[in-house]
Parts: sequence; structure tokens; C-alpha cells
Amino acid sequence: MNSGGAGKDFVFLLTEGQIKSEIFLNDIDSLLNSGEVPNLFTIEERQEIIEMTRLAAQGGDRNLDISVLAILSYFANRCKEKLHIMLCFSPIGDTFRIRLRLYPSLVNCCTIDWFDVWPEDALEQVALRSTTAINVDEQVKVNAVVACKFFHICAKDISTRFYNATGRQTYVTTAGFLDLIRTYAELMKEKQEALIFARYTFFRILEISSTNETKQGL
Repeated sequence: MNSGGAGKDFVFLLTEGQIKSEIFLNDIDSLLNSGEVPNLFTIEERQEIIEMTRLAAQGGDRNLDISVLAILSYFANRCKEKLHIMLCFSPIGDTFRIRLRLYPSLVNCCTIDWFDVWPEDALEQVALRSTTAINVDEQVKVNAVVACKFFHICAKDISTRFYNATGRQTYVTTAGFLDLIRTYAELMKEKQEALIFARYTFFRILEISSTNETKQGL
């Protein structure tokens, strides 16, 4: 409705974890092929689409006679143009291969993005930018980033050795490195809040004790 009807650019992002049923991919296959899902809209919704799209299908000329089928075709074509579908699937296991066989549009109507390994400098720069909001000294941030980068590189090396030894492929992605940095930031914030609360509680107890001692002295 937003992309085909209103003509707005939209991205529909679907990750593998969101596919609770393989039937979902039937609709994705239809969208990739024809720009629409069969029998998706009710009669009232189709009429609303026609009213939304009529003027655009007429090229701005309200006096131009145009059929309903031509308007719906224009709607579907604009969906193809404005609605960008992004599918995030893992190549691990048989599931991906089975889906490609059952739904050829995943290959024929998609462009595969291959993500190359990030160099160490890129990992460090992205990580430093991700830690700008952490309330610690800059040197502490740098040391934390260096440590996380070391863990990430070691994990990749172990993954390679594991493949050579067993023939089983495991993937250590850049997303895992960024998750590690985010976990560090969350833990740091959590510990700082705990320290602030403990300090407040300590001084509050001291204040109450001092007040009680003053009252006893009086």
C-alpha cells in the first residue's frame, strides 16, 4: 500500500529467524516474481488501491480514460520499483539449498551480496566509533577494543583449524565482533550503575548513622 499505492521507497527485511513457517516463502516468491501476493487484498482494499493509484496511472491527467486492470498493473509495477526486499539467510546446512530448489525466485530475482572479511584496521575503527557513548577513559576503550579484536581473530583462526581437522565449516562473522563490542558496552553501563547505586546506599547509611548518633548524644 505504501510502496505501490503511495509511491514511497520501502525496504522489507526478512531474516531467517523470522521464518516461523516455510509457507512464508510462498509469498516472498510471489513478491519477487510479480510484485504482489495473490488474493492478498479484499475487495474494499482493492478499491482503495485503485483510488490511490488512479491519478498516478493516468500520468496526472484526470480526463484520461484508463481501465481498472491497467491501474492494478501499474500498482504492481510500482511495487516492483519501490519495494526492495532484503533476505538474510544462512548458507549453513541443507535448509538453504532446499529453499533455493523450491523457490527459484530466491536465485533468479535476487542479487547475492557477498561479504568479504574486514581488515583489522576496519574492525578497530568501527569498534572505537561504537564505544563513543561509554563513559570511561579513552585508553580503557582502546584497550578493550584491542582485546575484543584479538578474541575475534583467534576465533577465526580456530574456525579454520576446526575445518581442516573435521571438514565442518563454522562461520565467525563481523556481526559477532560487533555483538561483542555491544556486550562490553552494556556490561560496562550495568556495572557503573551498580557502583553508583552502591555508593549512594553507602553514603545514605552513613548519613542515617550520623543522624542517629547525634540524636543519642542529645
